[in-house]
Amino acid sequence: MRNFFPNELPPYEPEPAMERAVKIALYRFAKCHTPACADRREWQRECAGEAWFAALHHAPHYRAPNPLPADPERHYVLWLSGKVLKHLRAYWKREKKHYNRCVPMVVQDEEGEEVELEFADEKALMQVEAVLEKVWLEQSMEKLSPQLDEHDWVIIEGMAAGRKQSQIAEELGISQSAVSQRWSRICAMVRQIGKESG
Repeated sequence: MRNFFPNELPPYEPEPAMERAVKIALYRFAKCHTPACADRREWQRECAGEAWFAALHHAPHYRAPNPLPADPERHYVLWLSGKVLKHLRAYWKREKKHYNRCVPMVVQDEEGEEVELEFADEKALMQVEAVLEKVWLEQSMEKLSPQLDEHDWVIIEGMAAGRKQSQIAEELGISQSAVSQRWSRICAMVRQIGKESG
């Protein structure tokens, strides 16, 4: 049998029949269902956990048919794998619906490890990106501050407010080409900070 999912066992050593039922259900499930989330390993771990949960939940409810089948253990394994498979299919539907509504974003945590965040919709993602952009801009301006003079700050504030370079030049009493050159220099410094911060 192809081990598509990891052999994650519950905290105690399960009975061999239950282990076979879980493996059969995971194998059949993997053949028919694509992963609901982008991270295949995470999906496999979650499915294995769900499968063991379903097996542990349903196993005590098994009642052997009367008369007993020729191979009672095989009957139990197939019955339990069917219950686990049904649970996995329901789980897949819920997760597929969830991931269809979510927008993933990969960020780095404080230790530099990549972490995947999930947002309920595009609007939430755009709000987070706007906050991150604002934070990055504030950090960039902090690094730029020592290199900027009073004219540079007026130009930055004017451009951020959507004013034309000619209006800013008139306010500062300098030519529009001088404003344009200063603005180009500021943008180049910001790009350099962006490259340095990765």
